Amino acid sequence: MNRSLVARFNIIQPHSGLKADCYLHTGNPLHVWAMANRKRITLKDNLKIWIVPPEYVIVRKLLYFQEGHSQKHIQDIQGMLLCSSDQINKQVLKSLLTEHHLISFGTDLNLHHCLFDSFFERKFRL
Repeated sequence: MNRSLVARFNIIQPHSGLKADCYLHTGNPLHVWAMANRKRITLKDNLKIWIVPPEYVIVRKLLYFQEGHSQKHIQDIQGMLLCSSDQINKQVLKSLLTEHHLISFGTDLNLHHCLFDSFFERKFRL
């Protein structure tokens, strides 16, 4: 993945520190899938926003980790797996990881054990 080809920006809410990563629709097949599977949620004060599936976020973070090796992405994924495991579709995630050649990448970096083996075997019984 070449970040120079990714049109993105951040929105940060100064008071809370909440940050949203925004990606412009570029026709990338992963983005197309994410937009087709997005979900509308309602926040405080009846504010409605669209969010992409957690499986998409995990795949993007692994792609970014593959590129830059920042542990922040792995920590973010671990937090998602701990807090949102009931919202993650294991079959979809496994398919996306396979499609983007991330299962073998995770194994090469010993991520398979810390992310996939322990978490997925415990939570999803793969």
